[in-house]
Amino acid sequence: MRSIDGLDQKLADLLATVASRDGTIAGLDQKLQDEASAAADLGRQVAARDDTIVELNGTIAGLHARDSTIDQLNNELVELRATLATLGEDVSLLGTKVTERDDAIAVLEQEHAGTLARLDGEMSEFRAQIATLEKERAESAAKTTSLEDQLSSAAREHDLELARSREAVETLETRLGEASARAESHQKQCAELAVALRAEEEANPRKRKRLSEEAGEMTDQEKWEHLVHDMADKLVAIAPELDGPEVPTHKRILYDLSTIPNRDDYSDNWAALIDTGAADTWYCVEESLDQGHGAAELFWHEDRHRCPVHQGEKCLWVKLLRPGNGSLRTIFRMTPD
Repeated sequence: MRSIDGLDQKLADLLATVASRDGTIAGLDQKLQDEASAAADLGRQVAARDDTIVELNGTIAGLHARDSTIDQLNNELVELRATLATLGEDVSLLGTKVTERDDAIAVLEQEHAGTLARLDGEMSEFRAQIATLEKERAESAAKTTSLEDQLSSAAREHDLELARSREAVETLETRLGEASARAESHQKQCAELAVALRAEEEANPRKRKRLSEEAGEMTDQEKWEHLVHDMADKLVAIAPELDGPEVPTHKRILYDLSTIPNRDDYSDNWAALIDTGAADTWYCVEESLDQGHGAAELFWHEDRHRCPVHQGEKCLWVKLLRPGNGSLRTIFRMTPD
């Protein structure tokens, strides 16, 4: 019995030992599993660390390149410091020069304080003058506007006056036509009287001379006949030739020259023009008779277009031609208006 009990005890002990070992084995299995899991984690960590090492190697290579750049920048920094040192010296020199200049300016300001004050005063006066001129300009603009209005009004008045002047010219032309008709009639009478006087003179060759020498003994009719005969002789002797773009009529020439026999000064001036007038030169007939052909501005060259005396008016002009042998031609023309 004790042997069986002892065996049972041993068996129980063995079972306990087996159970303990089973627990130990289970614990070892768990530990192995844990260690396997840890080994797997460690493998993953090693792989990650390898990636990190690769990244670090790249970073290190970049750092080496940065070190090279830093070395280059350090060299440039050294050069910049040297340049800054040089610039510092230049700045110091410039500062000295600026100080000297400021001192010189201060001296000049002291020396020319009066001049500067005078210039300031002149500038003030100049500004005042500008203000005055601006005011005058505004006033002138207002006056210009007023003058333009006046000019417009004057232009309208001028147009009205021009219309009235044209009417007056038409009236004058009518009167001139009437005067020309009278002059033509007068010329015809003079010609008839001249023919009659020449016939009488041929019949009595000494009568005219006697009448001229003994004017005081002439009757009124004889004086009239003598005057008309003398006028006819002088007018016929002129023998006018007509010229120009606007040819004058014989009536107009007779109208202007009919005063020659009636006034001694006209007769003398005409005789002087015929005797001493320059050839190929145009002379104003009216002014030459009145003032003498030597008066200033009474001659008119071909390049002129208006009479210097009768500006803007038509007038009769004469030109002398001396072909030789003592002969004389008188050319008449009208100047343009």
